[in-house]
Amino acid sequence: MVRVYRQTPSTQDIARQHKGGWFVALADEQTAGRGRLGRAWVAPPGSAVLMSMHWPCHIEDKSLDTIAHRVAVAAAETAERFLAGTNHRVRIKWPNDILVDGRKLAGILIERADAAAVIGIGFNVTLKPEELADLPDELARRVTSLAILGRPTDRLAVAAALIARCYDRLTNAHEKVLLDEWRARSPLGYHARFRSGGIQVAGTVIDLDPTLGLIVRRDTGEIVHLPAATTTVLP
Repeated sequence: MVRVYRQTPSTQDIARQHKGGWFVALADEQTAGRGRLGRAWVAPPGSAVLMSMHWPCHIEDKSLDTIAHRVAVAAAETAERFLAGTNHRVRIKWPNDILVDGRKLAGILIERADAAAVIGIGFNVTLKPEELADLPDELARRVTSLAILGRPTDRLAVAAALIARCYDRLTNAHEKVLLDEWRARSPLGYHARFRSGGIQVAGTVIDLDPTLGLIVRRDTGEIVHLPAATTTVLP
């Protein structure tokens, strides 16, 4: 079931309240959209696919990472579909951003709701360069859209492709194939700093464990796993 709203505080809250099976909420505008770790998601009305999916599953805290990398692959593949034939390169920035040429095209938020995952995706479609002036300066420097990238596209076409791709990737039983798809779009071997569970971690990113999270070799030599739900990348 898919429902479209002209305006809502948050599609994530609508999907969270849904009782029953698979469900998708779409909105033209969110007045209180949110991202990971309490951050706000800002998009001018009518400029983005704003969607949340209620995905019934037997979920434990650690399985959120399994869902996160599958949805990231689905969003990246959707971006590649609409940017086909261009020189723009799509990347997955762990844990939740889809980047094109280093700027954010889409973001992902995954939360628990009883026996379901609530999967939020914001995907910039028709955002125009002149509309960047209406965004906070720090945000305006970091975002892009299909229109800015020279591929003006109907938002419903993007939403339909995104929903179909998410369904396909969430139901795919071939975990190794999905991990390879993630690795192909997410560079490894780089050094970064993270905050996870209130602790700062500095080290080299080695790989991704689909259940436990990002695998990092700390500067001390210790191998740690950083779960997506509670980890943020530090500048």
